[in-house]
Amino acid sequence: MPELPEVESMRRLLQNQLYGAKIVGFEAPFPVVVRYPEVATMEKEVIGKTIECVDRRGKYLLLTLTSNLNKIPQTLIIHLKMRGILRVEKSDLPPAPYLCAKLALEDKRELRFHDMWRWGGLWLVNAEEGFDPIPGLRDIGVEPLSPDFTVEVFAKQLTRKRGKLKPILLDQRTVAGVGNIYADESLHRAGLHPEKRVESLTEAEISRLHLALTAVLIEAVESGGAYAELIAKANSTLEDFSEVYKPKVYDREGLPCPTCEKPLTKFQLQGRGTTFCPHCQPSTSAPTGQTPEKSIRTERSVSAYV
Repeated sequence: MPELPEVESMRRLLQNQLYGAKIVGFEAPFPVVVRYPEVATMEKEVIGKTIECVDRRGKYLLLTLTSNLNKIPQTLIIHLKMRGILRVEKSDLPPAPYLCAKLALEDKRELRFHDMWRWGGLWLVNAEEGFDPIPGLRDIGVEPLSPDFTVEVFAKQLTRKRGKLKPILLDQRTVAGVGNIYADESLHRAGLHPEKRVESLTEAEISRLHLALTAVLIEAVESGGAYAELIAKANSTLEDFSEVYKPKVYDREGLPCPTCEKPLTKFQLQGRGTTFCPHCQPSTSAPTGQTPEKSIRTERSVSAYV
């Protein structure tokens, strides 16, 4: 599944390709991907609109649509899910397999949404509705690359939770856009075991994880994400990437840890493949040879982070 860095890479590509483009048609060969409103209403609403900008919120792409006739902008929201891909192509080029929906543009191009599993979705909302029709977006957490993602905000989010650390990181209500790849990478960099109980985290551990998450995501965004080559290939009419982010831990079972060179281990955690280093990420809270700190729940009250 594309995560924050991959969706951000797609956003930048689409912003360059679609800024100022006028929509003249809409079709949905597989209407199941049109989640809100119904296909006929979406077609009526988007035709004649201009794409003013392409934004991102977590793993969602947000296309702002404006019109001289309607002063209230609308937002076309796209989620790629597991297998979705967007392509900007000339309208006379035959589409690739699994075409689910497309926007026809005035300049004889099309924005095409392909999804072999048809799990992805399109929504169209206006300013008055906000994100209410989309619970996953309405309830999403803080953007980890925004100024709002401070260690204090991160601590506040975590102190509301109970359970194992990695699944909580994957919960989009905790932090927006983090998925399997960057959870594994960040936990390794922070030296934290994926199954560590979040309620046992110390202030120092939260600070390390906050720093690791931010650094890993910045590095990945700058490199186009782990799937940069696939995105560039699938979007052959878009710009290419100069480099690709290469995970140091994720899905590298049995290979040397980049820190200690001991073999990495992989196991299933709540249905997700999880790779970590047993030496650098011990099941105890403290690195080898150090005394564990008190958890933030026993060291100070939760209200200290509010």
